[in-house]
This record gives sequence, structure tokens and C-alpha cells, in this order.
Amino acid sequence: MNYKNILVIGVLLCAQVGQAFEVIAGCQEQDYVEGDLSASVATMGRSYTPKCLKVVVGSEVSISASQHHPLAPLPGDGNPIPSTEQTASVLFENPGVFGYFCTRHGDTDGTGMAGAIWVIEE
Repeated sequence: MNYKNILVIGVLLCAQVGQAFEVIAGCQEQDYVEGDLSASVATMGRSYTPKCLKVVVGSEVSISASQHHPLAPLPGDGNPIPSTEQTASVLFENPGVFGYFCTRHGDTDGTGMAGAIWVIEE
């Protein structure tokens, strides 16, 4: 048996899995802050805090919004985050990474005042 081939296959599989994580609003996998079933995202100046939030399916997240910081979802399949000028309470029923931004200080490409919520299975 050739153990060199087995090792190479194992390394290739790990590399492919590592590349599967989708970076949204500049949030890398290690940037996410763990939230609980009722987490919140606040506005601080021209940024969100936390910018990168990780919660489990079934979590309800309150995202701060106002006339000065209108909230909008980043484009993506099944993004439950609404467009609003009022603080939104969002129930995350499906796993995925869902981005959002301030329409005055951010952009649809996730730059500026933007953030992401990573929803995982329990």
C-alpha cells in the first residue's frame, strides 16, 4: 500500500472543505462572534456590532435600523433580513450566511457599513 497517495488525498479533501466557506461583508470564518437564541446587532457610528454574528437555526436576532441607518439584505437566496428603517427582529429558520448593510453607509457588495449572520445547525 502506498501511504504517500493516501496522505495527499487527505490533504486535498481538507483543502476543498476549507474553501467552501463563503465570505460575506468581509467576515472570515474566524471573525464570527457566538450569539444565543435571542441575539442582537447594534449600530455604533457607521458600523454594526457585532459585525459578524454566529447563531443556531431557530435563533431570533434583533438588528438595529433607523432613518439614519436603513437596513437592507445583501443579495442571496433565502435571506430573511428585511429592508426597513426600524429595528428588525429576524427569525433564522435555515442555515446559511446572510448579509445585510446600511443603505446610506454601505453597499450591496458588503463594503462599508455591512455585516453578516452565520446560521448553523445545532
